[in-house]
Amino acid sequence: MFGVDERLVMDMDENWREDPHSGESCIRCRQVTAMTDWGGWLFLNGWLAEGETAPRLNDGAMDGQGLDLTGANALTFWARGERGGETVEFFTCGFGQRCADAIRTMEPIPGEPPAGYTLRELPKEEWMAVYPLELALNKHYRQSPFFMNRAQNTPEEFLTESTLQNARYFAAMQGDALCAYLKITFEGETFVAQGEGYCHVHGAYCLPAHRGNGLYRALLGYAASGLRKDGCTRLGVDFESINPNAWGFWRKDFAIYTHSVVRRIDERILQG
Repeated sequence: MFGVDERLVMDMDENWREDPHSGESCIRCRQVTAMTDWGGWLFLNGWLAEGETAPRLNDGAMDGQGLDLTGANALTFWARGERGGETVEFFTCGFGQRCADAIRTMEPIPGEPPAGYTLRELPKEEWMAVYPLELALNKHYRQSPFFMNRAQNTPEEFLTESTLQNARYFAAMQGDALCAYLKITFEGETFVAQGEGYCHVHGAYCLPAHRGNGLYRALLGYAASGLRKDGCTRLGVDFESINPNAWGFWRKDFAIYTHSVVRRIDERILQG
């Protein structure tokens, strides 16, 4: 499977013999998405007809294929990265991670903005400068790999919602151009994400041309410092774990306390 560029996901080597965990061989999976795309593999039931070299998909209609797992109640396996630190997700039986809630206390987040950038909090009269990045974020949600059909607020709805939420907007600027923003509100989506001293990341986006240089982490640290001075004791965020960019970024400085999963049920069950 892949998002945009199939060349980033190589064929599996199902008989890799270099340092397997146990036995004589293991499966080697390689992809070079480098956080710009996504890729993965599905292990499906299949059967090999006599005289053929490619297996056919078996959805259970072909009896006598595979292994009899009667009495088994767990599947275990070992996995490791080539270098260490790689991020992967495993799911089974139609279940996969969907989103995560994470939290942190208000210790300083290290990092300074790169040369040429400034960080500041936006007064309400400048909130509309964020709206084009809000549109870009919405477009990002709708694209591969997570395909969220997220309704887009009009400019008027954007301002009204921000006002009702008592939002605060922190921005990274390059000259007069807004490159990234962080929206803070005071309540999240779980019982943990509320109460006195709690603040919540309600929106976050950085233009692609300004990523990879430490700018956004510096913006997060700048916002956290200001919130701490104003009495914030906990900062939370919820994010789509199906979004590789979010999954890679937020776990650096936040501890996940809730994993939400989704299951797709085969619609053919409705056919009787």
